Amino acid sequence: MKPKKLAIILAIIGLITIFAGFMIREQDKGSCPAYAPTCLHTFVGTDIYITPVANAVMEAGAIILGGALIVGLGGHFLKPKNQSKHVED
Repeated sequence: MKPKKLAIILAIIGLITIFAGFMIREQDKGSCPAYAPTCLHTFVGTDIYITPVANAVMEAGAIILGGALIVGLGGHFLKPKNQSKHVED
């Protein structure tokens, strides 16, 4: 697979992952007690907090976007200087 195509695919996956993290974070809404300085909600029926999961998903998306950038720039700058076209008979 060519580096440019791989970089585009990784960038799309990274953006979708970051968007998914924002959508997960939107579930962390609701009423909090007045005396609580912070209020963390859990997924329904679990003890898993929503905010850390959303942050981890968004961080994974950012890492994937960084990988896309590295692949894209690496493919651009690390091309061989003399590329001879191979002709098959």
